[in-house]
Formats: sequence, C-alpha cells, structure tokens
Amino acid sequence: MSSRLSSETIKAEARSLGFSACGVAEAGQVDKTHADAFIRWIKAGGHAGMDYMAHNTDKRLDPTLLMPGVKSIVCVALNYSPARRLPAGEPQIAAYALGRDYHDIMKSKLHTLAANLGISTYRAFCDTAPVLERYWAEQAGIGWTGRNRQLIIPHAGSMFFLGELFLDICLDYDKPIQQRCGTCRACTQACPTGALGYDGTFDAGMCLSYLTIENRGTIPRPAAEKMGNCIYGCDRCQDACPWNRFAKPTEELLLAPKPELVSMTRADWQQLTVEQYRTLFKGSAVKRAKYEGLTRNISAATRNQANGQDADEAQKKTGKMIEKDIVTAAIVRAFFKYYVTGVIEAQNDCNMQECFEPKNIKRVMLDHYEQISELFNQEAFYAIAKMNYEAGEIEEILRRTVTPATTSADLVRMACRTEEIYNVMVEEYKRNFINLLEGRIETQDEHINNMTRKPEAGNMDTDRAEEIVNRMAANAYELGRQRSKGCNAGK
Repeated sequence: MSSRLSSETIKAEARSLGFSACGVAEAGQVDKTHADAFIRWIKAGGHAGMDYMAHNTDKRLDPTLLMPGVKSIVCVALNYSPARRLPAGEPQIAAYALGRDYHDIMKSKLHTLAANLGISTYRAFCDTAPVLERYWAEQAGIGWTGRNRQLIIPHAGSMFFLGELFLDICLDYDKPIQQRCGTCRACTQACPTGALGYDGTFDAGMCLSYLTIENRGTIPRPAAEKMGNCIYGCDRCQDACPWNRFAKPTEELLLAPKPELVSMTRADWQQLTVEQYRTLFKGSAVKRAKYEGLTRNISAATRNQANGQDADEAQKKTGKMIEKDIVTAAIVRAFFKYYVTGVIEAQNDCNMQECFEPKNIKRVMLDHYEQISELFNQEAFYAIAKMNYEAGEIEEILRRTVTPATTSADLVRMACRTEEIYNVMVEEYKRNFINLLEGRIETQDEHINNMTRKPEAGNMDTDRAEEIVNRMAANAYELGRQRSKGCNAGK
C-alpha cells in the first residue's frame, strides 16, 4: 500500500463506487458522553430483546480491540431512498429492505474500495460487528444522529446504509458536524408508539421496526394496531423528517424491488407459503424476520385492514395530535407508575428502585393487562399502552424524571411552568382521572370531588393542585396494592 494514500484519494474512490458520502475519523475510544449514554441505554433495557447489543461492550466502545493497531476509520454511506415503492393500498415493506440485502452490497463495495486503493491490511464492517456506526459517521463529519436515531446527512436525508473500513495508517481527519435538528419534533410526533424521545432517547421494545423484525414473540395489541398496513419495519419517523425532502432516489440497481415483489397483492400476502417466501426474499434482508415473523405481521396488518385502519389514516391522526393530549398521556403514565409500584411491592416486597426498573414495569403491564384495562377507562389505558405520542419538552421532563425519589408534587411543578399548560393539565385531570378513581376506591376527599367541576381560570393555585395530585397518587398506589393482593388471594 502506498504511504502517500490520502483522505481525498479515498473519498474520490468511494464516490466512484457509488457511495453517497465518505469521511475519515481518528480511531480511539468512544468519548465518555456517548459511552455513558450507551451503557445507560443498555442498563435501562432500551435494547429490548436484542441481547447482542449488550455483548462485547468493551469492543463497541474501543475499536482498537476489534482491530489492534487501527488508526483511522473510513466511514461511508450508501443511499437507499427508493425510486419505486410498493403500490399504495397494498401491504408495505420498509424502504431499506425492498431490494437486495444491504449487508452483501455494502461489504462487496467496501472490499472493492480497499482493493482499488491497494489496501491489504484492513477490516470492513456493515452492521455486523460491535461498532457504533452512527457515532463514527458523526466523527467523520458525514452527518449527525437525529431524534429518529438515524444518521442525517445535510441536504440529503437519513435513508443511508453505513459502513466502515478500519485502517492501520494515519490520514487527515474530518471534523464532526453539529446536530441540526433544532426544536423539530416531526419524527417523535410521527412515531405511532412513542418509541422516540424528544431528548434523543429510544426504546426499541416499543419500536415497530423492532417488533416486526427482531422480535420473535407476539406483538402487543396496542402496537399491532399501530402497524397499519406495513408488514416489515416502519418508515414513519423518516418519512416525517424534513431533511428527507432533499432525498434523491438511489441509483444502486441492486436496491430496487423485484418485479414479483411489486406485483404482490393483499390476497397474495395472506396466502404466502414457505416456498414462496424463500423465493421472494432470497438474498433479502426481510429474511431477518423469518417466515413465522412475517406471517405474524401479515396477520396483524390484515386485522388492521379489516378494522379500517391503515398507515395513511394513522399518519393523519398523528398529525392532529395537540399539546393537551401529550400532557394527558404524560400524567396518566406517571400515575400508572404509582399503581405499578403498589402491585410490585405487594407481590415481591422489593425496594422502590427495583419497582421502577423497566423490566418490572413491563412485566406488570403484561401480567395485569386485563386488570389495568378494567381499572382505567379505555382512552386512558391506551395512552399508557402506547406510552404517549411524544411531542415536546413537557412530556420528556415528566417521562425522564419520574424516579423513586420523585413526588407527585415534583411532577406538578414541572408540568405547571406556564399558566396555559397548568390549565390544560387541570382540565385533563378532571376528564380522565376521576374516571380512573371514581367507584374504584372509597374516598371522601373533597379535593378529588372538586375535580369534577370545571375549573375557572386562576381559581386553583399550584399548591392546591399539588395537594390534589399527592392524594390521587397515594390512592393509585394503594389501589395497585389492593388489586395485587386480591389477585394473589384468588390463586
């Protein structure tokens, strides 16, 4: 390999091979901010059932453990924005999986890139090794990670496959690009299950892409109802991203869908056999879901179609979300955590910290599905089940700061920062939580009874609201304990 190999030479060759972008980063340990965030995400269970994400953390955070002697990381991006999608009205597949398996395409191009440059000592990666690909693409100046957890390339969008070459030579390095999402909430509002947080957090267990691809079990009913007619993956957060208005159709022919895939009708999908599946998706990323997973998804989409639900309708509903619905969902979830705390403590006598661990919260949601459905009116329960349509700072503050040490008074202070939000919150308490508590427990609390009367502007100060919410939270907690004890006694 020539010692005069330059970053510009590498970038020029990458472009000649069809890569849309190329940048170079200096290899080294992942910075503390990103490393700590990744570890927190794993500990919180944000990776859901993708156990491989929790393996080889040392290598994921230090590329020198993957390739001793690595000095430079060449990052590339390949556009997959489809020139042709499946016919409207028919079951849909995420854009990235319409053509040939991207792993094969990217690996082939990376090896060709190395060969054309005369590089013999290297390692090539594309979503198949413990590499923080978006992090290194950021360091290489290609783009930034948006709230949709996708790498966004300026004036190009987020529909790109990422790949890396690890090299043992020093090069000229690019500078990271600053995040340019600003206050945009388009992707988080478009997410039908609330998997995306305004602060950049991501709960894979609620993401339709995870649930329809990686997930080997059943899809929870509330999530399945949000699938619309998409039978593999989900592109709603990308479709909503303003940066994808700049997206240009890919010129990579291998990423185009097969004619037989385009010709599939809803009836064809419903009658899909194993043999047809193998033929249709030979060399395709869709095989990741396996036949059983894909037919599970098809069944869910079929039910949605029978119920008059589709992706377009779901998207329209998302667009109509208003701020008071977000406040409602946030507060409902906060009270649900008090209820769950009561359930878990009554069952396991565990400490408060354990009660708020994601695995325990999710376990109680599943185990007490019918009880919770009965306890909460249907509207409130679905607000919990979908874990909110996230739409801004108020929701995120509530969602990320409800800890064992957080009191309901703290929640009210955070939600009542403006008169407008405060009035909306009181109105939503009146409408939703009286339905939740009334008739379920015995209480003579005059403050709760006052919630049935429409509040006049300014007639209830924050201290009064705090007292009301404290009492309601205590009631929700005790109700959880009572329900759990009653359930156990009947076994």
